[in-house]
Amino acid sequence: MILRVFLCSCCIVCASLIDAETPMPTATPLTQPGSFTKGIEGPACDSDGNILVVDFERQQTIGRVTPDGKAELFVTLPGDSCGNGIRFGDDGSMFIAD
Repeated sequence: MILRVFLCSCCIVCASLIDAETPMPTATPLTQPGSFTKGIEGPACDSDGNILVVDFERQQTIGRVTPDGKAELFVTLPGDSCGNGIRFGDDGSMFIAD
């Protein structure tokens, strides 16, 4: 069986859709450097637009970053719990994989 792959160059298509007069978006830092450990995981957004991540400032924590960039400790996990990921249910309940 011969497999033939046809590639479409979406870069050419996308480039033709960009208006030369429209400035390209630029990324800017949302939080202060060092707010999170090297092991941050998660992240997930709640219905208010907050970003929640595992390991804020230290292990066993969940941090919350508001849409305006304010980062804060949201919760410290109990016992030996160490989160790995965050998801939200349809009702807004937060689930943390441990």
